[in-house]
Amino acid sequence: MTAARSLAPAAMEDGLELPETVLAMTASRVLLIPSASRDYFAGHHLESYARDVQHLETVYANTMMLQGFIDRTVLGPVGPAWYVLKREMSLLAPAYVGPDLVGRATVRGSGTLVNGVHVVRLGVELVSGSRSAARARVVIADSAEVPRAVLERSDLGGAAA
Repeated sequence: MTAARSLAPAAMEDGLELPETVLAMTASRVLLIPSASRDYFAGHHLESYARDVQHLETVYANTMMLQGFIDRTVLGPVGPAWYVLKREMSLLAPAYVGPDLVGRATVRGSGTLVNGVHVVRLGVELVSGSRSAARARVVIADSAEVPRAVLERSDLGGAAA
């Protein structure tokens, strides 16, 4: 077995588009993931509730599932040496059972902290069928040794999706 490789900080140039990440939105996946996170809201489990009460097409992914998929969209292609420091997400439309959920990430900036840790800002878009389901700004670093004061800096969240 070979060790997983991580993308080098120098390779993360502004505008770099990471490979797409695709998730099949099967009924079992969309129903079980909210249950595993103890999200028992009816819109994630009961098609009649989603359709008749919320006036949506069918059941849909919960927020925690989308957050996890955003992280996978970013971390999958860059490798195990990177960590998510910050994530800001805007939900735009439901991610329904049926169409694949496609994650696209683009590098929007990078830098090096005083302690030598590399930080990269990315814009992420999740697409469900023909519409955007969510957009996010994500900040990753190549070390978990990031001072709390750095995490609280507002300029780290400056990436646009």
